[in-house]
Amino acid sequence: MNVVRAAARCGWLVCAVLVVVVAAGCGGSDGTPGTPTAKAPTKGGPFFGVCGGVDVADVVAATGFTGLRRTVKTPSSCVWENEAGDTASIDWFRRSPIGRERAAVQLGKDRVDDIEVNGHAGFTGVSPGICEVIVGFDADFFEWLVATDRRPAAGDDLAEQFCVAAKSLARTSIERAQP
Repeated sequence: MNVVRAAARCGWLVCAVLVVVVAAGCGGSDGTPGTPTAKAPTKGGPFFGVCGGVDVADVVAATGFTGLRRTVKTPSSCVWENEAGDTASIDWFRRSPIGRERAAVQLGKDRVDDIEVNGHAGFTGVSPGICEVIVGFDADFFEWLVATDRRPAAGDDLAEQFCVAAKSLARTSIERAQP
């Protein structure tokens, strides 16, 4: 259908918007197809196994939480919880930009710090009673989260303790990963 007939069937304003949208998707001004300005990494990371390669005993050893039971188990996510309100979880993201995750964590956490775990760059997101450790692998990343609903006793820095636990779990997942 040509532009004139299309214009006759709809209002000029709607058609003008349609022409701009269609033209924008047609490519560069030199007639070449449009290309993104920045390419995301295409190589994926290793296979971390179900639950990041860890079991409840590993989570208990890292966190010190007692009475944990796995409440979620999917190919990309596992969650362990107890009656006291303690939680540990791993989420594995394939072909997902870690930068977008960092932006979300920066909005929701009190502090974000760069880290390195077993030679892989990442960052932590920290707020009272919670620590997230996010580690990137080319186009993939995983996130270990350790948190509690409990109120800490005066002087307790649970978030820092939880970061130690989350980093330990991240190291274990990396060490057990399969290429």
